[in-house]
Amino acid sequence: MKLRLSLTGALMVIALALAAVELIRFGARGSRINPGVLVIIVLLLAARYAARRQVRKRSEILKAVPRRPLGLSDEDA
Repeated sequence: MKLRLSLTGALMVIALALAAVELIRFGARGSRINPGVLVIIVLLLAARYAARRQVRKRSEILKAVPRRPLGLSDEDA
């Protein structure tokens, strides 16, 4: 799962860099790729990254909770 998060982060950086290059280099003449589309891609990747981190953090918290909290067990019943 760490590879997926790293890949998403790398894709965000690449898309943001492409948006900056397209905006600076081809802004006056018109660009091949609309920088707005690249910014939208970056925002979608950022949302995916945040959601995946939240799912990962939530699963780690669930793993930390003991199976029988407060010392309760089946033998007490």
